[in-house]
Amino acid sequence: MKKFLPLILLIATTTTLLANPNQKTTEYQEELVPIQPLLNIKDIKHTPIKGVPITSIDDSSFNYVGFGGGALLFLPIPIPGINIGHREKYKSIAIDTSLYLYSLLVANTVGGKVKFFKYLDATYLGGGISANTTFVLANPITIAGGPFFTFGKESKDNFYEFDISLIAVSNLGISISPEISFSYGFKF
Repeated sequence: MKKFLPLILLIATTTTLLANPNQKTTEYQEELVPIQPLLNIKDIKHTPIKGVPITSIDDSSFNYVGFGGGALLFLPIPIPGINIGHREKYKSIAIDTSLYLYSLLVANTVGGKVKFFKYLDATYLGGGISANTTFVLANPITIAGGPFFTFGKESKDNFYEFDISLIAVSNLGISISPEISFSYGFKF
């Protein structure tokens, strides 16, 4: 019990002070300033540091829905698809995250992509990584992912882009499976 006595006293003192915030612990302590006025975000001023550029989020970041499809180059049967995502833009670069579904009714692929872009005016180049699961008649046959290259063009209300991948890593191993996918997206 003697080991825990200082801990019990510390907890009791802290609880007492927190329960009565108007209580002064010393004779010379100033009145406590309420926290609420300090949390007014409008009053916060951002002062730039000399030599460090201010990088703010571009107001042209957007959510989108895209329609398109994909095909393996050695099996050129296009598989229609839909994707939904968000693109966060920072001046001339962007980070894009999306979820997609490619479907032929008996075979479906569900996955996600993370992309990084560099804008060259309205055209952009970049790449990313994808992860997906393919189902054939409700049985998962592969869980795969891999890197890809992206290029596209963006306008005020929409964009189109191509993703090209050469290799894939799956539960079956590493494979060379060249694939191209196309997406035409509408911003919202």
